[in-house]
Amino acid sequence: MKIFITGGSGYIGNILTKKLSSEFSIISASQKKIFSQKKNKKIVYKKVNYKSLKSLKESLEGVNAVIHLVGMNKTDCEKNKIKSLVFKEKVTSNILKACEHNNVKKLIYLSSSQIYKNFQTNSINEKSKIDNGNFYSKGHILAEKKIAKGALNYYTIIRASNIFGYLELKKTGEQKKNLVHMLCEEAITKNTIRVHNPNLVKNFLPISIFINNIKTILISKKFDKKIINLGSKSLTLYDLALKIKSRLKIKKKYKKKVKILTNKKIKKLNSNHAFKSLTKKIVYSPKLFNIEIDNILNLLIKKSF
Repeated sequence: MKIFITGGSGYIGNILTKKLSSEFSIISASQKKIFSQKKNKKIVYKKVNYKSLKSLKESLEGVNAVIHLVGMNKTDCEKNKIKSLVFKEKVTSNILKACEHNNVKKLIYLSSSQIYKNFQTNSINEKSKIDNGNFYSKGHILAEKKIAKGALNYYTIIRASNIFGYLELKKTGEQKKNLVHMLCEEAITKNTIRVHNPNLVKNFLPISIFINNIKTILISKKFDKKIINLGSKSLTLYDLALKIKSRLKIKKKYKKKVKILTNKKIKKLNSNHAFKSLTKKIVYSPKLFNIEIDNILNLLIKKSF
């Protein structure tokens, strides 16, 4: 199977490219040129103009599946409100037309858990209310609707929670802004974890679980024409800090004490909060949450010595 990944230079696209190449042939696409340090015969890095239908039609020749990751992040969406929507609509429309032109068998679109209203307080499933309050959500909702109303019969929309894991030591990019990565790095470099909004609830998804589910969806037909919530564990930011601190405590090479600093009263997580899917869970392992945290910490500890 040949898979075309849009947004191949981004954090998730880069990791998907590397991890899926063990089982599939990959075309990793980006608007800018990607330079790979390691040669891999199963990966082709390609510069693509997503706004050009002609460019996409040519790029998707012989492709069996597309994983659509392209779009602005939340910060850029709020800075460039209308531009972010126009870009998302144009790119998604071109991808759909190029898939239809080349008879691509499957499309996977990565949406976000942030499109749900009252996510911080309620239990969420795919039928929960959608939030049109910010342009990041609007862009994902727009893309979802275009895909659902399009001509493709074989698509899956994944509304994923906060993905983390497989840290690479980069000083810039999406990975640097990843919340879990930031808190882990602060714990190692400063022996403190500052939590400014300790009672904020988020659901965190280890990227290994995300990748395993992508693999399952690629080879299975039972997720066609479905929207799937994909998450793992709901935690307050304070509980996340405690989790990182507890994982560091058992590291033999790291003997320093980490302090959690916050200026707000800590509340217990609402037991009713959950990020659920009406579709039967595909691949899930509670152990992977700790494993991903440990992998990040181990690499940062190695760097610090």
